[in-house]
Amino acid sequence: MSDGRDGAAGGQAAESDPRAARASHEHAPVDGSAANDAAAASAAQDPTAASAAQEPTAGSEAQAPAAGSAAQDAAAGSVAHDAAAGSVAHDAAAGSVAHDAAAGSAAQEPATVSVAGRRAPAARREVVVVDAGVGNLGNVVRAFQHLGAAATVTREAREVAAARCLILPGVGAFAPPREALRGPLEAALGGALADGAWLLGICVGFQLLFSASEEFGVTDGLGLLPGRVTRLPSGVPVPHIGWNRLHDLADHPLLAGLREEADRGGDAAAPVARPAGRHFYFVHGYAPDDVPQDVCLARATHGRGFAAVAGRGRVMGTQFHPERSGEAGLRLLANFLEMADGAAAGY
Repeated sequence: MSDGRDGAAGGQAAESDPRAARASHEHAPVDGSAANDAAAASAAQDPTAASAAQEPTAGSEAQAPAAGSAAQDAAAGSVAHDAAAGSVAHDAAAGSVAHDAAAGSAAQEPATVSVAGRRAPAARREVVVVDAGVGNLGNVVRAFQHLGAAATVTREAREVAAARCLILPGVGAFAPPREALRGPLEAALGGALADGAWLLGICVGFQLLFSASEEFGVTDGLGLLPGRVTRLPSGVPVPHIGWNRLHDLADHPLLAGLREEADRGGDAAAPVARPAGRHFYFVHGYAPDDVPQDVCLARATHGRGFAAVAGRGRVMGTQFHPERSGEAGLRLLANFLEMADGAAAGY
């Protein structure tokens, strides 16, 4: 499960105590920067990526709000921030997405965008965003446009079948988008994948990739990845809303540039048991379970460990929202574009 509503572009987000946190899936930024330094703040800003969700400083964990709180309040356009996680700190070089200053107007798409040292050529890839009736569509489209890709939203089976780079976003409960995909859209997805397309699922779109979900009874999934979607434990606040850190990262091109130095407790000689990753923004009450190790690319923990990133071949996805996760999320999306564009061919 993942709660969220579609709101107007460029909604602003306010920092708030996690107990009063509310999440809106459409008001969060692409690469928001509420605490950028003076140099980054003076750069041309993308109006579609109005300031809000920030990545917490390394080592801090964002706590979800009190149990039973829902990710709503789209009118306020607020993004849940964990006050206990401290002030958000972005590195000016890597924590803010470089804008093309020559473009002058932030409303223009940049010719190229640099994300943590990588360049994404404009119009390199036509991205097709599958509209299954529920999704963070506006933010997803703006994120890929920000990276220089052309993004189209469709629910037309013929357009999906012809696509070579597919994004399947989703928010809310599992069953409605699953039912929306049955029939022509599901067949078109299968046909596109058989013809060599790449597919990235996001949040509930990620959950749809698995064999089944137990949310409100058992519903079959697309069966593209092995595993089942089960509820997070009752001993922690559910839904899980806020920033959480990845761990146990696989050596996979989707995660390139997203590792961080693990905490050795002050002992430089101590072994690093689990590769640590960046923080990403989560809103969900269910998560994949029983995912084979070779399919699980990175894990997160909230009450239990779960596959936060999974993939096999050209099918992959994330339980978190990369389009709401600042520079780290943009880096992951840029990695996916590079893979789909052939830079990681043969993996």
